[in-house]
Amino acid sequence: MISEYGEIILKTPYKSQKKVFELLQSKEGWLRKSLQKVDLRRKPKIPEEIELFGEIIPTVQTDLHALIERLKEPSMKNIERSYDTFYKELAKEYLPKRVRHFETKMNLQCKEIRYRKMKRRWGSCSSEGIITFNTNLMKREKRFIDEVVVHELAHLVHFNHSKAFHQLVARFI
Repeated sequence: MISEYGEIILKTPYKSQKKVFELLQSKEGWLRKSLQKVDLRRKPKIPEEIELFGEIIPTVQTDLHALIERLKEPSMKNIERSYDTFYKELAKEYLPKRVRHFETKMNLQCKEIRYRKMKRRWGSCSSEGIITFNTNLMKREKRFIDEVVVHELAHLVHFNHSKAFHQLVARFI
C-alpha cells in the first residue's frame, strides 16, 4: 500500500528479507505508478485562467502566476492564499484611483480605505468615514466597481438607503 505521503507500507507473512525483497521487486511497476499518482496529488495544478475586470484571462499574463510559481509548498491552501494576495494588491492599486475620481466629482472625502475578502458584501462604509471594499471586486467589470465606489461614498452623506441616498447615487452613475 502507498500512503497519501508516498510511504510504502508493506504487510506480509514473510519473515525472510530475501522473500520481502522479491515481493517488492515483483510489484515494482505498480509501486512506481502509484508513487507517481501520489506525487501528482501533492502538486495542485495551477489554474490556467482567472477572472479580472469582468474578463477571463490567462493566468500567465498576471502577477498571480509568478506568485504561485514562487510558492515553496504549492498546496491548494497556499494557492488560494496567493489568489487572495493577488486580488488584494490589485485592489490597493486600482480602487484608490477610482475613489479619488468620484470623491472629486461628488465633493466628498472618505477618511480611510480598507480591503478584505467578504462573502456577502461588495463594500461597506462606517459612520467614521472608513470604506471597506471586497477584494473580489477585482473580478467584476470596471463599471460595476465604479457603482460600488459611488454607492459607498454616498453613505458618507446618507447612512441609509433612503430615496435621497438613491438620488445621490443616480446623479453619478
